[in-house]
Amino acid sequence: MGTIRSRVAAVPLAALMLLSAVTPAAAANAEQTPQPTISEASYRIPTESTQAIVNGEMVLVEVYEVPTSMDPNTLIKDGFELRGYFFELNSIIKEDCDAAQEKDVSMEYTTSASSGELSENLGKLPETMEYNEDGWHGTLYPVLSSVNISVSDRSTRSKTNTTTQTFNLGDFNDPSAIPATYNGMNRVSYEINPSGYIDGSSIPSGYTATATYSSKSYYTVATAWTMTATYSGTAIYDDLTKFRYTITYKGDEIQDGQAVLNNELITVPKGYEVIGGELVKTGWSFDFGGFFGNAGIVILVVALLALLAAGIIFGILAGIKRGVFYSRKIAIEAQDDVSGEYEKMQKVRVNPKAPAFTLDTLRAPSARHFRCEMSGGLANKLRGKIINVSADGRVVTKHRVEPLNSKEKYIFAVDLETVDSGPMDTFAL
Repeated sequence: MGTIRSRVAAVPLAALMLLSAVTPAAAANAEQTPQPTISEASYRIPTESTQAIVNGEMVLVEVYEVPTSMDPNTLIKDGFELRGYFFELNSIIKEDCDAAQEKDVSMEYTTSASSGELSENLGKLPETMEYNEDGWHGTLYPVLSSVNISVSDRSTRSKTNTTTQTFNLGDFNDPSAIPATYNGMNRVSYEINPSGYIDGSSIPSGYTATATYSSKSYYTVATAWTMTATYSGTAIYDDLTKFRYTITYKGDEIQDGQAVLNNELITVPKGYEVIGGELVKTGWSFDFGGFFGNAGIVILVVALLALLAAGIIFGILAGIKRGVFYSRKIAIEAQDDVSGEYEKMQKVRVNPKAPAFTLDTLRAPSARHFRCEMSGGLANKLRGKIINVSADGRVVTKHRVEPLNSKEKYIFAVDLETVDSGPMDTFAL
């Protein structure tokens, strides 16, 4: 058994030596990417991040609030892995982040009027006025009670007043007997006529005078008018400094045999593994035709390699049987609360020195009962140790690994309905 372990240990040791020789050279040739400033890098941390199953699809939503000058493309991530899922960009939404300021404003409007009548001039007022001053803008409306028409110009006019009066002059036709003024008006003309005749003669018996008086008066009239009105409303000041970007990613569950390489989800070829972000060949393979020209030598080498491979396989199988090799992953199944059946939810890797894992309840939000299964080798390694199980940011169960309840696997249950009073120990099924 000691021989098997020494052979197996030699393979990873050689791989580590090879990687240690390659890594410095690769690092020397890698291009140096400029690091963002601290202030800009801080904006690349989302203010909100939510992962949930929506309409049967795993969705990750991240919200950023950044300066208007920042390029939103720097916020978008290339394909990436998170909690067993491979996420790619689905959509990005841009919104104004700052709230606009408001204030009440007013403006005076003045125009000429055709008369002093308000009803004849209201049609000259515009329905609205635009306000733009020092970055404030808005639409203002007339205040009807403020509309006023005033006289802006006057002209002087004159008027002549006339009257006619008759006076009895007696026996004489003396003009001096006719008044020169009458009621403040000056005499402008007169006419003397006989008032009668002595019987049977042409001699006048008396005289009358008809005089005309006149005067001129002056007055002013309005010849121009001005109409004023007050317009009022709300002005807005857009002091926009930030945008809010909501970025949505959709995720596909990473299956066995898949891995994320160069921001893409790939199927790992047989004999390869993704190590340190690179596809590394871990299996043995030779181009016999390139190294050997003799068919007999090729056949011999193939036979030797077959024997060697059989020995290695036998050693691995023996190691698995004796518990030398085992999977460190625990498979978790969630119980459907309607059908009662268990469905695969996630696989988690456990460190035997500090066994603990977290239930990703976002993958089955309605499930409260879970079944956890590990290999017999891992169970033997953890026998007597306590596994801390967390969910939703707290420890919900402390399970002590008991003796195997199956030859090839170990199963225990986690029940979230009983954790309200605190963490509890569970038992093996």
